[in-house]
Amino acid sequence: MVSQKLIPYLIVIGAFLLVTPIFPRDKILPPDKNLIPILPVPTRENDMIKNIKKRRQERIIRNQQKHRSFLPQLKSELEKHGKEKKPMLLQMVVTPVITHAIVTGDEREEYQTDPTLLFHLKFRPFSGPLKNDINFWTGLRLAPFSGNGIYKGISAAFSFLYVGPMFGIGKFSLARVPNSEKNSKEIIDGSKKTTREVSPYQKTSFFLSGGIALQSRLVRRESGRPPPDEEFDTRDLVYDSPGLWAEYIFSVLHYNTISVDYTVGLQSGKKKLFAYLGVGVGLWH
Repeated sequence: MVSQKLIPYLIVIGAFLLVTPIFPRDKILPPDKNLIPILPVPTRENDMIKNIKKRRQERIIRNQQKHRSFLPQLKSELEKHGKEKKPMLLQMVVTPVITHAIVTGDEREEYQTDPTLLFHLKFRPFSGPLKNDINFWTGLRLAPFSGNGIYKGISAAFSFLYVGPMFGIGKFSLARVPNSEKNSKEIIDGSKKTTREVSPYQKTSFFLSGGIALQSRLVRRESGRPPPDEEFDTRDLVYDSPGLWAEYIFSVLHYNTISVDYTVGLQSGKKKLFAYLGVGVGLWH
């Protein structure tokens, strides 16, 4: 028989066991699959940044697609022009050049010139078919030269524009355009023969031209100094004797339309000479 003193304790232990669930001590229950995680609420600033990045990426993809679709179309149009027989009567050229000034005498000192742009408009006066021979060319040339120097003790910044007609001779290498897209050419290098690919839409040419030019002057002298009687006096149009010039141009023509022109030349003036060298781009018709 259980002692009457232990009965209260047994009642408390039994009640505790009834209300307390019993779980295995060596097992952890898996998480509830239906439980939805609570994410942090995005701020307006984060949403704006994400939208900007998304639009930027979409714009980059669109530009890449346009670029890919434009290049084959451009190449096709250029090849079409390359197969056409053009009269090759007119060329417009813009040539960036580096310049150097050479002066003589005691009146001119320390002439320094800046890089500039030359402009040529060449025209073949005889409109017959272009032959694989030397042809006569004429046209117009603009050659600005700017810099600074000292004339008769007066320092100034100057801008000289030489403009005048051009006359010259030139010759095209009129290679026949083959039907294939690429043409091979054998090159003998010592005892070896190598083959390189040559574009069928490429031609070379040279031009030797010259002329006489008038000069337009724009001069900014030192403050308060009177202008000399010449050279650093601003004029609209004068003859800067002798005003002769000469150029040699080697040109590579692509697709009968676009040319790359390598130019070297001289422009003379009164007791001064401008030498220049540059590479330009031209358009043919």
